[in-house]
Amino acid sequence: MLPTRTAVTEWMLQYIASTLELDRSAVALDARFDSYGLDSLEVAVMVGLLEDEFSLEMMEEEKQAVPSIEGMVVALVNGGKVQEG
Repeated sequence: MLPTRTAVTEWMLQYIASTLELDRSAVALDARFDSYGLDSLEVAVMVGLLEDEFSLEMMEEEKQAVPSIEGMVVALVNGGKVQEG
C-alpha cells in the first residue's frame, strides 16, 4: 500500500522542525528548503531517510522538484508513489 500524502507531509514537517529545532507550526509547506538554511547535503539526507521511512525510490525528477515540502509531495503523488489523502 502506498503512503498517503498526509503521512509524507507530516513526516517532512517533523523532520525539518526537529532538525532545525523549530516549532512545527513555523515550517511552511510552500517555503523553499534553502529558506530554512537547509543546504543540498541536508536535503539529500532528508530524501534518503524519507525513502527509507516509506520504502520509496524517488526518481531524480522528483528529487529536483520544487524544493519545498509541497513541491516534493506533489511530485511524488504525480509519480504514483504517494496517494492522495
